[in-house]
Order: sequence, then structure tokens, then C-alpha cells
Amino acid sequence: MKKRSFFLFGLLAVGLSSSVALALDPMGPAVASLKKGQYSAGVDYSHSTMDVELNEGKGSWRQYQNSILIGSASGKLPSYTIENMSLNKVYANIGYGIANNWEAFLRLGAADIDYKYRDDLWLSGQKLFPTGKKENGDAGFAIGFGTRATFYDQNDLQLGGLFQISWAKSDGRQSGAYPPDAGGVYPKWEAPHEWSNSVDIEIIEIQVALGPTYQLMDGVSIYGGPFFHFIDGSVDAKYRESGTGLGNTFLYLTKHSYDIDECAIFGGYVGLQVNAIKNASFNIEYQHTAAADALCMNLTHRF
Repeated sequence: MKKRSFFLFGLLAVGLSSSVALALDPMGPAVASLKKGQYSAGVDYSHSTMDVELNEGKGSWRQYQNSILIGSASGKLPSYTIENMSLNKVYANIGYGIANNWEAFLRLGAADIDYKYRDDLWLSGQKLFPTGKKENGDAGFAIGFGTRATFYDQNDLQLGGLFQISWAKSDGRQSGAYPPDAGGVYPKWEAPHEWSNSVDIEIIEIQVALGPTYQLMDGVSIYGGPFFHFIDGSVDAKYRESGTGLGNTFLYLTKHSYDIDECAIFGGYVGLQVNAIKNASFNIEYQHTAAADALCMNLTHRF
């Protein structure tokens, strides 16, 4: 039970640790679209898949039998890479024109994740779940802000730069119970035993882009260019399992902490902007880095 629980929680912590973040945020054109004193309001959405590495892991566990401590340990945890996590972010977006060629914006929203357990994370070779089992992390709060400026504006061509940063925190919770006979994989318990875990995550992301916007025709433009993506964050997690077996009560507790791999990744993006009606625009864009792909959309109204 002890070994199984330790590895089970390690895997759960890896999956849940990314439940709010690491989704690439929508960028839009890297040029300012608001005049001085003008406001905008809109909705941003992004769907992305990403490989995420957790390292510098530290863990500890304690095991009790009939309320007596019978074992404990602490030490380093192996690094994990979660591949092809599917993430979604939704923001409400408010912008303001600081000058005719300079604007700033604020985002408030939430993020969600869909991921798969990986059998190769089992150090003992055990397979507690069917291959491809999916779990959905809890949606978490996200906030971001940024600024964009136009450096060059001549005829149908503009050139500008974008900086944006986002922060997210989530307190994920899961719980469940094992039946008296868990399919013959584990000993037959005299009564079901319960488990629960919690994962607290903080994520910071920065995106910096530089690129042109070109007007193809009235109301239709294309944009894009290279961008820089920076990731940092931390994960703190707890696991609890308790029950009755062979006439004894037991309690098993673990604590885990990880650093989300701090790394800088370069990529590129391309998008299309359509001014559907007066003072309103719709953007759709594709972002790509060595570790992630994202499809993003934005609907904005200028006042």
C-alpha cells in the first residue's frame, strides 16, 4: 500500500500541477489598435497542447497503524515530463489607449486542462490505471496584463512590439475510495479505504513578440512574427489515504513540492484579423514553439 500510494500521488501531482497554466495566451497583432483615450472590451480564448517538465522535486511520507507512527521518509523526487497536455484559457479583456501608437490591456479569466496518465512514470512497472486514462484538473483563476506599441506605420504596413505577462493560481482537490477487492491487484481489504489529494499551483508566463501587420484589403489584415515565451512556477501537493485492513486501521500521508522548469522558448505565430462591423474585430491565430502549439481567438469592441 505504501509504495503504491507514493507512486500514485506522484503521478496525480504531476497531472494536476499543470491544471491552470502553461497554455499560451492569445497575442493578436503586435501593433496598437487604440487611439489615445480610447477603450476596448473583448473576450480571449486559447486552446493549446504543451510538454511540461517538473523538476527539483522534494517529498516526504508518514505511515500510521492504529494511530502509531510506523514509518517515515523524505528525499528528492525524480523529474517528470508531461507530454501533450491539452489546455484551455478564457479571458475577459479590457484595453486602453495611452497614446495613438501605444496601448495597454488587462485580462481576467480561468484555465482548464485535460491530460493523460503515462505508464512509463511507474518506477516499479505497475499499471494502476488503463493506458490513456484521462483526468480533468480544476479550472483556476488567471490574471494578466500587457502592452503593445506601433513603431512603424506606412500605407498598409505596420510594425510593432508586444509584451504580456500572466499569473495563475489553482487549488485542485480530488478524492475517492477503493473497493474491498480492487480487482485482485491489491490485498482484499476488510473495508473500503479512502484517499484524497490537494495540489496548489502558481504559474507565471511571459510572452514577447515583434512583428508586422499588413492590410490585405479593407477590413482584413494578416499579422505575425517571432515571439519569446518564458515559464516559471511551483507546485505544492498533499496526499492522504486511510482505511481498515486485516483488523488494523492505517493512515498514510505524503507531501510533495516541485518547481516547474524555468525555461525560455522561442517560437513564431501567424494570424488573421477581420473587422466584421464598425469598431469590432475578430482575430484567429496559430502559435508554435518547440514545446507547444496553440490556436487562439479574440473578439474585441472599441469604444
